[in-house]
Amino acid sequence: MRSSTFLFMMGITFLLVSFGMLWNQVNVILLTMQGSLAVLALVLAIRTKVVEGKAR
Repeated sequence: MRSSTFLFMMGITFLLVSFGMLWNQVNVILLTMQGSLAVLALVLAIRTKVVEGKAR
């Protein structure tokens, strides 16, 4: 009985840890995606400003 409950607890802990790691990876991926989108937006804004400046 004790060994089975111990194994059960270990399984739950392992699941929680793996879920936490997956959640961290998802957060990192989302953050990198947001960062790349922000960089792209900045580059586009700078390009449009440069084009406007050249047009004038």
